Amino acid sequence: MLALALAHASWSARADNRAQFHALVSAEEIALADQCFEALRKHDLAAVEAKLDPSLRNAATMATLEKMASLVPPQDPVSSDIFQGTVTTTNGVRSTRLTFQYLFPEAWLVADFTEEEADNGLLIRDFTVRLMNRSLWELNAISPKALTFKPTATLLVAGAAVVVPTFILITAVVCLLTPIRWRRKWLWLLFILIGVTELSVDWMTGETSFHLLNFVLLGGSVLKGGAYGGWVFSMSLPLGAMIFWVKRPGWVEDHARLLEQVELEMRKEDL
Repeated sequence: MLALALAHASWSARADNRAQFHALVSAEEIALADQCFEALRKHDLAAVEAKLDPSLRNAATMATLEKMASLVPPQDPVSSDIFQGTVTTTNGVRSTRLTFQYLFPEAWLVADFTEEEADNGLLIRDFTVRLMNRSLWELNAISPKALTFKPTATLLVAGAAVVVPTFILITAVVCLLTPIRWRRKWLWLLFILIGVTELSVDWMTGETSFHLLNFVLLGGSVLKGGAYGGWVFSMSLPLGAMIFWVKRPGWVEDHARLLEQVELEMRKEDL
């Protein structure tokens, strides 16, 4: 519940958030991305190309930059902020991925940059832009408003990620109270608490993934990719809990029948 409450932070608190990323990325890396986008916005494609890795400087890249420049609205951006930043190091080479979003009068534009350290300084290894009708913050927010524009599949998986663990926990409590031999009861509890397979959905993008051979404790999870990352909802099939509810009526009947038999034998002894 605390995580959901934090997801509703106001836009004013994020309007100029570059300083929040300084512990993760350098001011130089942020400045390189800003310069590259500004050059693209002004259709100075030569300046953009100069900031790219030499392996990307070719005719195909220039054609791609032309298409990207055509997506940028002609007006000046009203505001901009960094949505997400990640840093990885492979074989001693630092790679930084930054996602910026720019608010224009009639649209949002998202720009993704991947930067790497090279002998002659920072270079851009990848650069993409895309127009959006909503901000990434709004797309990533867990709020009643988000329910109005999220795909049905996303809502179903997100709901199941909450419902399935609740169902499993209730089933586990009922299992403890069900008249089963203790040795079998603990085995059933273990079976109930583990969900099989895993279906995950990215709350922001709606992308899904499925893993057949997965075992998930409590059958569901809600994760967030860092302070500025997206929410990921995962659910598993509560196979053990489902089988338990099928088996339970028979166990209850057997227990009731056993009690009746014991009671009859006690009556015979009394007679």
